[in-house]
Amino acid sequence: EACAAAQSAGPNQRFLIDAAALNLHTFYGGVERIFDLVAREIDGSKPGGPSSHRDLLAQMAMDVPGGRPAVISLSTRNSLDEFLRFRHLVRNLYTWDFVPAKINDLAEQLPGTLEALDGDLAGFRAFLDSSSHADEPPAGL
Repeated sequence: EACAAAQSAGPNQRFLIDAAALNLHTFYGGVERIFDLVAREIDGSKPGGPSSHRDLLAQMAMDVPGGRPAVISLSTRNSLDEFLRFRHLVRNLYTWDFVPAKINDLAEQLPGTLEALDGDLAGFRAFLDSSSHADEPPAGL
């Protein structure tokens, strides 16, 4: 809705597009904080190096033998990968380089991605509740 409003906002269009871009960036940042917590507290390790963000997302979509099931499905991983790539763009481009159509596409994908993520995290929480990790689930999950 915000992106649609931005298209008819005249001189304020850039401000609305920038705001939508930053909100999408913030969404993925919050998701990544959850994944970082799982990696550190449950897996005992998190990726490092130049591809650490992409590796962390991949780690959350994999079972850890003897540890935990996948936190998210491959479908959710693929959806979140779009937001991860956009996060990289927000951090590395000037705002005048944003493509409004791409921001609009991501904004339209957000509700479905959030619904899938919520379902995956609910399933993971159920695993934590039924396992030995139930004594001290990580804060924020």
